[in-house]
Formats: sequence, C-alpha cells, structure tokens
Amino acid sequence: MGRVGDLVFVIVFLGGLVAWVCWGWISWASSHPASLSGSNNLSLIGFSFASLSALLQITTGAYAQVHEFPFNDPTLLRIYGLGLLLSLLGLLSGLGGSFRSGPLRFKAPALSAFLLLLWFAHAAAE
Repeated sequence: MGRVGDLVFVIVFLGGLVAWVCWGWISWASSHPASLSGSNNLSLIGFSFASLSALLQITTGAYAQVHEFPFNDPTLLRIYGLGLLLSLLGLLSGLGGSFRSGPLRFKAPALSAFLLLLWFAHAAAE
C-alpha cells in the first residue's frame, strides 16, 4: 500500500474508533438518569478508561502521520504501555459492570478488548 493508501486506511480506522466512542457516550447520555446503579457505574468507569485509551490511540495515530517515530522510540513505548494499561483497566471494569443491564454493558468490554488487542499488535510490531 502506498502513502495515500496508508493515509486512507488510518482515516477510516481512526474515524471508526471515534464513531464507536461517540456511539457509547450518546447511548449512555440518553439513558443517564436510569443508569446510576453500582454495577452500571463499573461499566461507565470501564468505558471511560476505554475512551481514554481510544483517544490516546487516535492522537498517536494522527501524530504519527505527520511525525515519523524512530524504531524503539522511548516516548512511543511509553505510549504503548499507557494504552495497554488504560485498555486493561477498562476491560476489567467493563467486565465487572457487564452483569447488569445498562447502556454500556457490552460496549465497555468490547471496546476495551479491541483496544487491548490493538495495543498488543502495535507493541509487537515495534
């Protein structure tokens, strides 16, 4: 794939992440008063961690389009570690909140698991 193909792939991929995060927050906001129980709060915490991990993924991906990271760049490796930590915390919290019905019941663990696999793939490619 050429430079243009890579750019189109990144835009579609990062745009999909933005859409997924926005979809989750909109679904939570539309049922917000009914979703303030304990286990639903775990889903909210998990989705918040996953959203932070997605934001880190999106900003890193956008930044990497204009600035090339050298191989084994220490800053990039710290970003990978932080992304892994955020997505792991999101997965654990999201799974804790998935036992009770709520707007983020399956969105939090699914987004966290996807991002966890994505961070592992990025780290393994380094």
